Amino acid sequence: MQHTYEGLLPIGGLRLARDLGIQQGLKGRVPADMPLLACPMDQIDFMAIGTKNASACFGFGKMNVDDFDILTIRLQHDGTQIYWLADMTDPELWRAIDMWLKHKFVPHAFEVDNGLGRDATIAFGKAEISNEAPIINKFRGRTSTHSLAEGWDKMMELAGSGLVQLQATTDIPGVPLTRVFVNLLVTKRYKRFLHGKLMHRKPLLATAGSMGASNFH
Repeated sequence: MQHTYEGLLPIGGLRLARDLGIQQGLKGRVPADMPLLACPMDQIDFMAIGTKNASACFGFGKMNVDDFDILTIRLQHDGTQIYWLADMTDPELWRAIDMWLKHKFVPHAFEVDNGLGRDATIAFGKAEISNEAPIINKFRGRTSTHSLAEGWDKMMELAGSGLVQLQATTDIPGVPLTRVFVNLLVTKRYKRFLHGKLMHRKPLLATAGSMGASNFH
């Protein structure tokens, strides 16, 4: 089975401030070893989010493809919701979650494509974590019978299916969803399936549907 995805793959990840070249700007605001939740974004999409003075909310959830558990990480700015899909058994992911829970916030970075070959602009933000967030610990220590290659295929299948958009519901009372972006969260264990092609493309965009979500915070 071929596991390399040759289409437009929405790639997010866990990045350190020094990797993004913004360590000086974040000095004293974010610990140097604290992973930032990152994803690429086109300038038009970023401007449409309207993060300045926007209501924001952060949460975790879970979805399944067959019997493979996928952790969903979501960030909502007003009517825009951004998802990262991750392997629930990934130790790199849990190390990041532990730091976020310890400091009670999640730092995030949008790598905004300026076009014309210019360097991306890094738009940084911090989202507070709900007091209910530690409920995620009930999924800690899970194991999987699937190989990494099979897990990669399952996450790609979900990312491209449109099901995440269909089940998405707002986390902010009174603010309906207008846009939903979906990324794969690619950690070190999964980078080999990209075969060196880190395709920083904009995430899949779809209008949110009305199906119920199985989300927790």
